[in-house]
Amino acid sequence: MAGISCSLCASGRYFVIRKLNHIPHTLFNFNYACVSVVLTILFTIEFESFSVLQCGYQGFSIISMGVASYIAQTLLTKALQCENAGPVTTAKAATEILGNFLFQIIVFHDVPDGYSTAGSCLIVFCIIFVGIQKWIDSSSDDSIQKKYFKWIIM
Repeated sequence: MAGISCSLCASGRYFVIRKLNHIPHTLFNFNYACVSVVLTILFTIEFESFSVLQCGYQGFSIISMGVASYIAQTLLTKALQCENAGPVTTAKAATEILGNFLFQIIVFHDVPDGYSTAGSCLIVFCIIFVGIQKWIDSSSDDSIQKKYFKWIIM
């Protein structure tokens, strides 16, 4: 149920960003940050899990995660404002799958089995193929892409 709710909220977020494309991306990031700070404070109070950082590496990790989240949110907002939502969400899904797969290997030192590797390669290939198909389908009828890659649209 949580996954479905998360998917619906993400779809709503994409819809709102697409409809409000005249608003600067910094305003979206500011609102996103305000909501995140409020929710973090509420959850920290509720679960009583606040603790002082143990070393400088933890602080560096938290700051790095914040910077990476800010950059990702900025790029997603700019992409959704400039481009159609279909190719953007397709590319986002492919990079999330590939990133999580590499994160599992690098951080957790958990080498996946052959089925996981084959499945992730198949999913990434299909997502890239669908993205190429949408790109060719959206090009004009007399373009070179449609002439040479007509077999992809079929």
